[in-house]
Amino acid sequence: INAEYMGGAPFEFSVQALNQFRELAQDQRQAWILDSIVGRFRQESQFSRTFTDDTVCTDLKLTAYARFKSSTRGRAFEDYFISGLLQWAHSHGGQLFQGTGGWTRSFLNASPVLDEQKLNGPMWQGNNWLPADWYREWIRGHWAGEHANQGYLASYGNGGLMSLAPAVVLRCVEKAPEELISAMWITHQHPEVDFSAQCMLTILSEIVPRDWSQEETPTQLLCTIANQALTQTSPGALDLGDTSLCFSLMCSYLHSLTAGVPYDCDPAGIWLQQLCIAAAEREAKAKQAQTSNVLDVQELVTQTPIQGLDSFGMILKGAAGMHDKTIRFTQHALNTLCIAIYCVIRSHSLAEVMELVICIGGDTDTIGAVAGQLAGPIFGLAATTSLFNKMVGLQGISDAANKVMLDNAATLASRFQFRCELFVQQSFEAVLDVPTLLETAGLMDVSWTHNRYTVSFTPVDWGLYRMLSPTWEGPTFMLQGQLWKSPHAYASHQCPEKGLDHAMYRNLLSEGLQARFESRPDLLEAFSKTQQKQLIDRTDPYNHLGNLLMQLRWRLCIRFDHLDPRHYLSFTHIAPFDVDGFAYPTIAHFIESRKFSDPAQQAAIRGATSAQAALRLGATRKNRWPDWDKTKLGVLRQAYGHKFRQHPALLHEFVSTSPRGVLCIGQDPFWCIGKHTGFNSAGYALYEVRKTLAVIPQDRGPAQNETLITRSF
Repeated sequence: INAEYMGGAPFEFSVQALNQFRELAQDQRQAWILDSIVGRFRQESQFSRTFTDDTVCTDLKLTAYARFKSSTRGRAFEDYFISGLLQWAHSHGGQLFQGTGGWTRSFLNASPVLDEQKLNGPMWQGNNWLPADWYREWIRGHWAGEHANQGYLASYGNGGLMSLAPAVVLRCVEKAPEELISAMWITHQHPEVDFSAQCMLTILSEIVPRDWSQEETPTQLLCTIANQALTQTSPGALDLGDTSLCFSLMCSYLHSLTAGVPYDCDPAGIWLQQLCIAAAEREAKAKQAQTSNVLDVQELVTQTPIQGLDSFGMILKGAAGMHDKTIRFTQHALNTLCIAIYCVIRSHSLAEVMELVICIGGDTDTIGAVAGQLAGPIFGLAATTSLFNKMVGLQGISDAANKVMLDNAATLASRFQFRCELFVQQSFEAVLDVPTLLETAGLMDVSWTHNRYTVSFTPVDWGLYRMLSPTWEGPTFMLQGQLWKSPHAYASHQCPEKGLDHAMYRNLLSEGLQARFESRPDLLEAFSKTQQKQLIDRTDPYNHLGNLLMQLRWRLCIRFDHLDPRHYLSFTHIAPFDVDGFAYPTIAHFIESRKFSDPAQQAAIRGATSAQAALRLGATRKNRWPDWDKTKLGVLRQAYGHKFRQHPALLHEFVSTSPRGVLCIGQDPFWCIGKHTGFNSAGYALYEVRKTLAVIPQDRGPAQNETLITRSF
């Protein structure tokens, strides 16, 4: 199967492979696709992937925007995106830089115009991959087409559309400014790409917020939405070249479907002939030749019908088969968008969308990326997740000889899925806590072998930290009078040679991990900040090591119930403090009063006789600040800051707990962490407050009439 691939991507097939696929019955197609992915994947390398460069670019944009939102350095989104691109192309010896087109390689690692510029010095600064000043300016010009005299025009390729999903989140959820949204296709600045991206964003902005499960005629509605987007977002005087033929034909096709009348196709292939002539003329002009050979379209217009494709689909398939061009028909942004819309309209499931993309052929991996963005919201999260886990995570495949590879596929799939969930929730700092698709830490190398003491504790992926792996030979630690390189080494030495006792091993492993963390404050701090979802091994149905780590973190962290008035960190603990001339008996009084714009409501909450009364008064949504959800974390940090500054004994007690983490226990999913879920936002806020307050000189004596009560459980 590997010989049939045209590139480094699992979905880009040779003509022979495509013809083989088209001859299959529909009930055989999914199995063929899965076999092809697995066949491509079995390369016995930690760097093998079940996803394409399109997915990596989406992941890079998630990271870049999260870094942009979380940073206080004032850098532009563009800098962080370039940083991710450089890491992709140059880390790990370039082994992760797979399946990319010539345009992407031209500004990252392989082009004469870039080689000339490398004399200016390194392309990035230090270990953070941020671009050097000269490279930032050069790549901006390259993207804008300023190197046309050296053969590099602004790109009109479909790479501008392959990862627009983050832009939809920015527009529909984040309400980001348009200039930041358009930065999501900054690498492709040809007017055709901008027009295509705006069309696609218009469509996505319409389909993403809808509940498609309630639509009786989803295909008809999608036709209407797409037809309106393509016709209302008029190209005007934009010269679309030979892509204008596909665009006009697509508009006619959508108009026919929207009106409920049969589409009048072009059986003589006149449109294909026009397309070939236009392509040949453009190629001749690009090469400055006097004459050019018009492509023979006879083979393209005389085609055997293919199951799933109507007459318009057969025309698209014929055009996709054109190959005597500098850039293939399907690599144009607008052509890709038209094909993707067609595949979604013609399908009744997400799997069928993928099958039709392959039936049409051409640049199938990127067409599939665009079609997937359109189809996902329509067919729903459950269907999308199920197919994603099957085709990318390779769930359900049993192959003992390739178990390590399958584990890595499941790990990378879970990483990407979790990062997407956090991004949509606007939890940008949490996005940065989960490894990117460029991280190999936590993945298993094929040379790594299991033994009887680690078979139940596979170190796959629980966040950014290698220290969670029992087999990581990091900093040594002292236990029972000896130095140990890893918790596994300690546990293995203590276990009896015969008759493995799993319970005994788990206890010893926990002792070793605890000794490692307690010997290194930096590791303890990093471990304490891990989120609960990062401690789940998705490749182990019993989550042996994940559960062990959760229990260990529980023991090592400070824990408090946010509604327990006996604990000094609680929202309801009475320790009055003054802010701007107003007195607040508890943290709850301060937070609840700051929710509202009405001074009368604020005064009523400040005067509440108890913290519980203040919480009840704050439960209403009337007169609540519209941006409260975005500002409440900062308000909580302010509250604790004022409280600790005005109560020195509490301040001393709190600062002395460093570097242990803080867990806020309770039922509130935002502030607290419960048994299975919760963001622990109050815990993370207290961690930041402690770092800030640690530099304040402390009076260790208790304030007058102050009793310090702490309780852990």
